[in-house]
Amino acid sequence: MPSPSSPSQFVVEFHALLTAWFSGSGERETVWRALTETCPEGMRLIYPSGQRLDGAGFLRSIENRFATSPGFRAWIEDLEVLQSGPEFAVVAYVEAQTGATASDAENRRAAMALVGRTDGEWSWRFIQETALPSGA
Repeated sequence: MPSPSSPSQFVVEFHALLTAWFSGSGERETVWRALTETCPEGMRLIYPSGQRLDGAGFLRSIENRFATSPGFRAWIEDLEVLQSGPEFAVVAYVEAQTGATASDAENRRAAMALVGRTDGEWSWRFIQETALPSGA
């Protein structure tokens, strides 16, 4: 994956990687390498369920799920860069999913995230997700 130039491009491209991983639509090793580069050990993720994972835990949770949801698709709506600087950005967005197997098949979640940039490469630092009711 070419390095995203902006935090908003990073968020959109990361969710395209998730789509490629779960659906099996991308080349396994290339997609996995890109996912691991964007989810460092120190990353923190809080799912709508309240489950908390660090970067390694998140990667372990998806490692064996390549091509397990052929109809899976994740995309971003209502993306806002709330604050941005040379090393960090705070973003808010809605993640929509269809064809999911590890959560509701159709779901949406509001997210607030901190992304960081080191040597020109964006990666996740913190993500907080909140489930949205259907139709919201």
